[in-house]
Amino acid sequence: MKIQGRIDFKVKFTHQVGRYTEYYGIECKRVAPRRGALARYYIKTGIGKYADGLYAGGHPCAMLVGYVLAPPSDIVAADLGTRILNEHAGASPLREVDWASRYRDARIYEGELPRAAGSPLRLLHALVRMHA
Repeated sequence: MKIQGRIDFKVKFTHQVGRYTEYYGIECKRVAPRRGALARYYIKTGIGKYADGLYAGGHPCAMLVGYVLAPPSDIVAADLGTRILNEHAGASPLREVDWASRYRDARIYEGELPRAAGSPLRLLHALVRMHA
């Protein structure tokens, strides 16, 4: 039996204890501008597992943390946004959230992602600067 992967973090709220698929999921991936392989991995093994229902199937929202290895983060966000729209029909464009603008080392975006079963997922993308 092939393991489908393990999500990096599961956050369970008290009403979700004992329910295996009900959790707020946080998956982490590395990304960098002009590094297509990392972007494809982010889309396939990060977003793809949420879309397939393998991660956080019983929760209405989740998060992907992108560790940005090189500047600029804006190019990474634009590239990921385009790839999401191309790979996942019905996904909404990424939009930067205004409540996160005060963070110097992170940009946070959100969008809706259709899932294989159930209602769409509100997916936050936290792009965290990991370079000097």
